[in-house]
Amino acid sequence: MHTFIYIVKKALKFIVWVLVGFVLLLLIIIVLIQIPAIQSNIIHYTTSFICGKTHTKVSIRKITISFPKSLVIEGLYLEDTKKDTLLFAGKITVNLAFRDLFNQQIHLSSVDLENVVLHVNTSKTDSLFNYNFLITAFGDTTKLDGKKPVTKSKWTFGLNNVTLKNIHLQYFDNYGGMIVTTVLNKLVVRIDRMDLEKSHFAINELSIDGLNTSFLRKEGKSQSDTSKTLLPFVTIQKVHILKMNLRYNDSIAHQTAIVAWTELGLKKTLVDLQNQKLSLQDFYLIKSDFQVNTINEKSFSIDSLRTDFQMDKHSISAKKLKIKTSNSAIDADVTIGFSSLQSLQDSLQSMGLNNPEKCEHQKFRYSLFQS
Repeated sequence: MHTFIYIVKKALKFIVWVLVGFVLLLLIIIVLIQIPAIQSNIIHYTTSFICGKTHTKVSIRKITISFPKSLVIEGLYLEDTKKDTLLFAGKITVNLAFRDLFNQQIHLSSVDLENVVLHVNTSKTDSLFNYNFLITAFGDTTKLDGKKPVTKSKWTFGLNNVTLKNIHLQYFDNYGGMIVTTVLNKLVVRIDRMDLEKSHFAINELSIDGLNTSFLRKEGKSQSDTSKTLLPFVTIQKVHILKMNLRYNDSIAHQTAIVAWTELGLKKTLVDLQNQKLSLQDFYLIKSDFQVNTINEKSFSIDSLRTDFQMDKHSISAKKLKIKTSNSAIDADVTIGFSSLQSLQDSLQSMGLNNPEKCEHQKFRYSLFQS
């Protein structure tokens, strides 16, 4: 009996010393990581590793690690293979739950990005984007035997909150013919659940304050088939967007559209890109403006709009539709049928509205079905 008690005491002492040693080691790491010289070495190692992989210029002004969970990167700069700016991030703050790493989980409680400039582009002769070299450099190039099943990784990824401030994005797809420029003042996303494997995302709240976006469609080459790509399925409980301006210019169909509003709100939104479905429970706009201009200089603006709206693969219905423009007023139930979304898009390019007569309590049906 005494021997057993002696062994238990020795074992407990060993465990205590191991725990004390682990804590002391962690404290030493925490202290050392705050020393500027150590941080400089971390920056040098990180940038040298990335440069060695990508053969492009990478620089970081400062890295701060605050245990137990905070990582701050300031002044991140990355060039593409043509020595043009791909990414600049003034400040990136990541809050990581380190304890989850022991359970093979990468759980980010929050990610904050401030003062970001991102330039994404293709050339007129090449469909590959300028960030493709990163995928090539850090992608798995190991050739797998087709007879052997791919082992599923046990690691999981989770993200709760994302905050973006002062974001400038340039998306120049010169090959495909789409140019997008965006200036975002602030975006906050609260995520309840995300499944990257199934591409399912459940968002509790999405809020935007200040967004200016310009779209330009021009001549381009057709892109590769993406029918096998699993597109996202997103549910959002609440969307709130303040001060938004969107401008669309189609140089092929010679059309422009401008949409602006002071406040927009959505509730219980479902977006299924794979099956091309969108559903909303509630939708409102405050102080909005909508303008469309066509090649014949026909244009109209919407002063107010209210309706019960539904859309699926082959039809659009707007019940109890009430529209007021500068020249007209419409009070009607409208149904539009079409064989495909492409036929709807093609038909909209030739549609216009020029001084419509006032209509009350009418039903309209328009068919785009092709034989």
